[in-house]
Amino acid sequence: MAPEWIEQIRRDNRSGAAELARQAALALAEWAPGRAPDEIAAALRALLAAQPRMAPMLHLAAAVLAKPGDAAAACREFLARLDAAAEAVAERAAVLIEEGDVVATHSRSSSVLSALRKARIRGKRFCVYLTESRPMAEGVTLARELAAAGIPVRLFVDAALGQIVSEARVVLVGADAVTPDGVINKIGTWPLALAARERAVPVYALATTDKFVPDDHELPAELPRDAAEVLASPPAGVEIANYYFEATPLDLFQALVTEDGLMAPECVRARLHALRLPAELRGG
Repeated sequence: MAPEWIEQIRRDNRSGAAELARQAALALAEWAPGRAPDEIAAALRALLAAQPRMAPMLHLAAAVLAKPGDAAAACREFLARLDAAAEAVAERAAVLIEEGDVVATHSRSSSVLSALRKARIRGKRFCVYLTESRPMAEGVTLARELAAAGIPVRLFVDAALGQIVSEARVVLVGADAVTPDGVINKIGTWPLALAARERAVPVYALATTDKFVPDDHELPAELPRDAAEVLASPPAGVEIANYYFEATPLDLFQALVTEDGLMAPECVRARLHALRLPAELRGG
């Protein structure tokens, strides 16, 4: 039986990839001391099965496997790298925001939130246009957080993506994973990027490199979520398709903002091709 902390992570459908990886690393660091290597390896397999599409979990597992004698230390080092990378991404993204901008975004990304806060602290005045991001309404949560930080916000329904980018100068979104198929983020990111391309508005994804998935590792298909989140009592004959994520093609992005700098799509593909996971983690 998997430890209870893994079950808690499995049930979490609100936290982003980085936050889930943080929770997992903290819990694993507390649980691992005194455990046998085989027990730790089994826990890592259970953790990946619990959130198989969250790329940072792969990198956390790889970090622990690389330091089998001290899993807790490996977790602490992973967390330190995660924090440093997130800070660097936010710093780079804040530079992309200019005085008087309208910044468009979709869903809730902790990286985007941090970048917007940094830009505001530096005295830049701008407005954020964002979507509700149903069915979980993460955009509503982000709207509250931005307003609390003194950042003007306009909240739109999800269908208003075209209207949002018609007034925006730049689009910033987050990422749960980056694969050769594209940036995996909340569903709705793809049409937002397409609408932005029609308006010649640059789109940037904020993604620390722990979100990168090697091109020889296939993430499992996403399973549909609870239909009741969309419609509590669907009429007879109506099937609800409730998916949280989609892959937005890399070529729709001006660049990915990483801790290593801005990466154009071709550079991202090269990085994914060069990336390798431990043998224990390879495969679909």
